[in-house]
Amino acid sequence: MGLILGMSVPLAVFSEPSAAQSRSQSRPPPRPAARPTVRPTTRQQSSGRVQGTENSRLTREEVRQINSPRARQAAARENLSDRQLYRVSTEEARAARKLASRVVDAQERKSSKTAKLNAKLQEQYGLAYVDVDSRFTLVRYGELIGINLSDESREIAEGLGFTVLRRAGLTSIGVLIDLLRMPEGEEFIEAFDALKKADPTSLYRYNATYAPTGVLGGAFEIEDDTPDAAPSAPAALSAMATGGTGIHVGMIDTGIKQDHKLFTKVNIEQKNWGRGMDITPRDHGTAVASILALGGHQKIFAADVFSGVASYADAEAIVIALDWMAGQNVGVINISLAGPPNDLLQFAVSRLIKKGHILVAAVGNQGSDGPPLYPASYPGVIGVTAVDKSLRIYDQAFQGDAVDFAALGVKIKAASYTGKKKYSGTSFAAPIVASRLALHHRDASLKSAFGALAGLIVDAKDLGAAGYDPVFGFGHLGKAQTRP
Repeated sequence: MGLILGMSVPLAVFSEPSAAQSRSQSRPPPRPAARPTVRPTTRQQSSGRVQGTENSRLTREEVRQINSPRARQAAARENLSDRQLYRVSTEEARAARKLASRVVDAQERKSSKTAKLNAKLQEQYGLAYVDVDSRFTLVRYGELIGINLSDESREIAEGLGFTVLRRAGLTSIGVLIDLLRMPEGEEFIEAFDALKKADPTSLYRYNATYAPTGVLGGAFEIEDDTPDAAPSAPAALSAMATGGTGIHVGMIDTGIKQDHKLFTKVNIEQKNWGRGMDITPRDHGTAVASILALGGHQKIFAADVFSGVASYADAEAIVIALDWMAGQNVGVINISLAGPPNDLLQFAVSRLIKKGHILVAAVGNQGSDGPPLYPASYPGVIGVTAVDKSLRIYDQAFQGDAVDFAALGVKIKAASYTGKKKYSGTSFAAPIVASRLALHHRDASLKSAFGALAGLIVDAKDLGAAGYDPVFGFGHLGKAQTRP
């Protein structure tokens, strides 16, 4: 179960960088103050250099290739209004998910169309499915993550034609990561195998992708699309407004429409860690933030890991966002997204939990017999499932050991970019649990984390089989109860 805070021991290779590694890092990269400086992007400066890539030695054309052939379309977005940009982003996200779903369906049917569809996914969105430990996994096409690489390892990679797109030293987590781009004209898997053969002692991983868990397997139900309509919330959520002082909570999600009426009484500090030049407000993150805002929190730290054209986040962006959250000493972090296992993400999650942060994640919407999704399935992460107002389990929710608590997440009203909508999914149950925990766990501390979680178990209403069960976990959590 996710609540076991003893946690599994992190992979040995992820312990602190060795002394030899430290000596080899003649100029270790500093922790980024905002977005790391080397980031694939499309906006260009008049000098012909790409903004934010002064040290990358990348040409404009190379950066376009990094993003995808759709980069030229993305550049044209700068002349769009906010409303037009929202509509374009939404349409692109749906199209990308639909295409990715078609690839999976073709793969399951062993269809001859699989390769053709996968090639289209690569060309249009810079994504590809690869076999990772016998699991069909969606990754950033052509990208690898190097973990705690020495200068010698970087030289080997560059000698094979790889480009170092970005280097980031994540001081709060304690790891050095390099984002690498494969050589032009080579096949992805073959390039990866060649790098592992040339540098077998270093750790390289695919840059796995993750999707919002209000989208996987069932999307959301739209109630209306009235611009600037005042959002309303169910009674169970309204009762959560306890109005504490100095209470804050974090979230890793899509961008938030920060000028929404619901956020007038909460301070939102929003950072962009995605692929776009700017934060991209979307319904999903706006809805999750609105549910968190109802908890009486004075401040929400929000990380947009979905910005830009692509409709998926990736392991590298999520880990950098977690490092930022840890640097801000955010006690509770809501993560309403899910995807495949990834060593780098697992290490970052384990480090934060051991520091006393509580990570709350949606368990996913791929059904009771679906595969375990991450980060909810990692030890120590608080996994949340969704129920309806009658406390019946959401029919598309995952069931298994990752489930710790259940909360309202079916046809739940929350804020949207254009006003209000009804949403369904474990994404929207998770922030109810995160909001409750944040009332009693403000800063990272193991003692405080244990106390907050113990109180939550006591408050949970047992559902299903007596005691803990893999459908509802420890039970349902409704309105917040301020503890002394």
